Amino acid sequence: MKRSQASPYAGLTARLPQPVSVGFFILCIGLCLTCHRSGLAGSRASVSQEDQKSLVLSELTSQDPSVVFRAVSRIKEMNIPAGEALPRLVQSAGSPSELVRLAALNAIGEYGPEAAPAVPALIQALKDRDSLVREAAALSLLAVGAAARGHADFLIPLLEDENKKTRDAAVMVLAGLGHETVPLLMKVLESKKTVAADAASQTLARIGAPAVEALVVALKKGGPMADHAGGALAAIGKPAVKPLIGLLRDPDPETSRKAGGILTAIGAPAIEPLVEAVRSGQ
Repeated sequence: MKRSQASPYAGLTARLPQPVSVGFFILCIGLCLTCHRSGLAGSRASVSQEDQKSLVLSELTSQDPSVVFRAVSRIKEMNIPAGEALPRLVQSAGSPSELVRLAALNAIGEYGPEAAPAVPALIQALKDRDSLVREAAALSLLAVGAAARGHADFLIPLLEDENKKTRDAAVMVLAGLGHETVPLLMKVLESKKTVAADAASQTLARIGAPAVEALVVALKKGGPMADHAGGALAAIGKPAVKPLIGLLRDPDPETSRKAGGILTAIGAPAIEPLVEAVRSGQ
């Protein structure tokens, strides 16, 4: 008779624990693997976040508009500090692509006053050949705020820009700079450039009381400049009432007539001061 050969796995099978023990052993192994993988995932996540940040910063200088747009959209999402993003954005603001320049300038404005170091790049962009880029540069200067002071003369040419939105942006920025822009704006009123003078008049109206004295002087000079000045004074309203009442007795009947017309346009805010002036014999 042939002796039956023992299975080579017989000893191993004999040494295996009971099914319950095997299941428990497998469960422990699984838990260990899960914990190990979780640790690796966490490590990868932290490294990945830094890698993503580096990727976004590098994408900011791409010449592909879609890549720059994607990077710009993630700057705030990832809380990338201005100090890290601005140098790349300034570089992109000089890109040959209009779309890249536009995206970079808008992103600079998003940093607000923190974008002060980028003011020279914004000033340069005011001369861009593309009107939308010029508009974006002006609006970003408005967002930067105080750091834009002293640069009003670079904005004045935009008051005659072919694009109305660009002109409107310049009006807002110049008005935001306040009284320091008044002398420059008065020079624009003196020019024969109708579009620029209209925009300057709107700007002076936004500036308000600090512009009244210069506008009254312009009103007395007469001519087209006086018409623009009159429109600004009417828009300013109450702060202009008292000086205009003084002009009602001006030796020049044309100046007196214009002052009366502006007071009429101002309406209700002018009534009480006029009544007081009459009662006091002024």
